[in-house]
Amino acid sequence: MTDTAMVRLLISDNAMSPLFTEEELQAFLSLNEGSIALAAAQACEALARTYAKENEQIGDYKVDRSTAVESLLSLAKRYRESEYNRPAFAIAEDNVSTFAELEIIRNYILRTESTVPPDGI
Repeated sequence: MTDTAMVRLLISDNAMSPLFTEEELQAFLSLNEGSIALAAAQACEALARTYAKENEQIGDYKVDRSTAVESLLSLAKRYRESEYNRPAFAIAEDNVSTFAELEIIRNYILRTESTVPPDGI
């Protein structure tokens, strides 16, 4: 399953009559550095903005999409929270021997090597 298909699944977009094109979904993914949850949140917010403008009244018949807008914004908020609150994993380095100490120093140098400006700048 492609990333755009996963975003389409999260926002309940029907592939037979899509709300977004593949290019639009790919743009959401690109803007959010490939995060499927954040792309889905942004797509929900875009739909909410579209639906907020589409309240119509024809005679006695009124189309009120405020409930749909609230639902989409709530869904977008949940997708953002799931992305931001996703557990992270890191490896702690223990200094239990001379070899481990040298490896910690080496790893520190490798991590910070690219952030040190060259001399003369």
